[in-house]
Parts: sequence; structure tokens; C-alpha cells
Amino acid sequence: MQPGTVMAQAIQTLAKKSPQYCNGKGLGFWPIPTLFPLLLTHTLLLLQTEISRLYLEHDPLAARLTHARTQFSKLSHEGDLGENHTELFLADHPEVRKLTPTVTEQLPFADFCRGMLALQDFAELCGAITDNEIGSVEEARALQDARIVVDGPYLQKHLVEEVEHAKAAEKINQIFLTSPYNDRFTSGIEKHRQLYLRACS
Repeated sequence: MQPGTVMAQAIQTLAKKSPQYCNGKGLGFWPIPTLFPLLLTHTLLLLQTEISRLYLEHDPLAARLTHARTQFSKLSHEGDLGENHTELFLADHPEVRKLTPTVTEQLPFADFCRGMLALQDFAELCGAITDNEIGSVEEARALQDARIVVDGPYLQKHLVEEVEHAKAAEKINQIFLTSPYNDRFTSGIEKHRQLYLRACS
């Protein structure tokens, strides 16, 4: 099943199970907009650490992972790390600012964020993030349809930009799935889906 289908169906399940989040306040998607930039930064650090190690060992895999890093940097820069998506989300959903840490920990996607940030293998992280990016357009549409987020600048930016992010993520997939990191990368895809489905169940 394609990641977009998995994520969209999960959002639909969340909307049916917890209609209290279908009010445009953004609580049903928080804290992803504030923690995803941290996840991207964490992944980039671990990926570059592996690239540097490979170069020092004269391993030709270094060049392939550098191509993956270029695509990863593209989807990061034209998104959470190049623009302030956290600020856009907060502007569209001001009530999120009032949440206490205790309340935030009880929101559907809090455990998803914890699980993603707990991954320490760069290949798993790349698999998890590319799966998320490939499915993000359908995710955004599902969030809009369920009124979990409002149809404001944050959502509209995602509906436009995530198309290019998905293309960059597909290129990263091609590199990793034909590399010695294939099993670890695929494990990251599976872990992403498990965490996402658990958040919405």
C-alpha cells in the first residue's frame, strides 16, 4: 500500500474515533509541526556522520549517500528547515500555544513524534522520513477534509510543496533500496507506518 493511502486512511480513522479534533484547532496534528524540524536536523546529522566515515575509508558508497543527502537537504530546505512551518501552523491554530506539556503528551501524535525521534539509525530514519514525505500530500488533504487543521497558509503551503518533497523522497528511496542499507531503510519505512497507525487508532 502506498504511504499516502496509509496516512490518509489513518487520519480518517482518527477523525471517526475522536471527532473532538475535527474543529480546525490543530490539536489532532500537534506536536508534529514543532518536532518535525528537530527530526530532520537529527537525521541530517546522522546521515552526514555516515558519509564522512565512508569518505575517510575510501568507500564508494559515500558518493551515493551524498546524492541522497542532496535530495534530503532539498526537501528540508524547501520546507521545515528553510521556512518556518512551525510559525505558520501556530498562526493558523493559535489555541495550540495554550497547551501545557502534560496536555500535549496526551495528544494523538505525541507518541508518534517520540517514536520517530527515538530512532538512532540513519538508514532507518531516512526510510521513515521519506515514507512520510511521499505520503504527505494525501495526508494534508485528509487533514483538510477532516477539519483537523484549517485551510490556511500552513495547509496550502503543504499542498503545493509536498509534491516536490515527494519527488525528492522517491530519489532517496531509489538510492537506499539499491544499497547495502536496504534492510535498515525498509525497517524505517515499517516503523514509520506502525507509529503513524498507532497514533490514529
